[in-house]
Amino acid sequence: MNLESVFTIILATWLFGERLRRTEWIGVGVIVIGAALLAYRPGDANADLIGGLAIAAACLGWAVDNNLTQQISSYDPVAIVQVKGLTAGIGNVLLALFTTHQVVTAPALGIALLVGFVCYGLSIVFDVYALRYLGAAREAAIFATAPFIGAAAAIPILGDRVSPALVAAALLMASGLMLFKIPHSR
Repeated sequence: MNLESVFTIILATWLFGERLRRTEWIGVGVIVIGAALLAYRPGDANADLIGGLAIAAACLGWAVDNNLTQQISSYDPVAIVQVKGLTAGIGNVLLALFTTHQVVTAPALGIALLVGFVCYGLSIVFDVYALRYLGAAREAAIFATAPFIGAAAAIPILGDRVSPALVAAALLMASGLMLFKIPHSR
């Protein structure tokens, strides 16, 4: 799934004209290595080619979305997210209806809407602000650290143990982020 960040950075720099300094490119590489270290599981190499290509295509689609959203990020982020959320919501409801899934009960729908508002709505509003002030390439590099945040959160929430890979990934990602020149807020 880290291909989203890689594709976003490639599109931002090669197609949309964003510029990264040499040290920032090194930072991108170090962050990606850290993310790959978190994802690596010896013995888990049973990959489905079609599934892998489908995931890569989805990541490319998200990268295009990130870059296009950056292009309109000067507009109201809440309005942008409302349009994106409404279209995604309608699409998902139609998909559920066409695949003969039953309509959920009102309480389940309320919980789903609340979770969607917090986990999708608020996070994407913040993401649009990041795209506006940092650009798609820098936002993607920071976003690439999300797997580490998830792995770190699993320690207190799920009782996972601190592993050498987690510590190494943390050091790599922190080192990579320190190589970025983050502009001051406007």
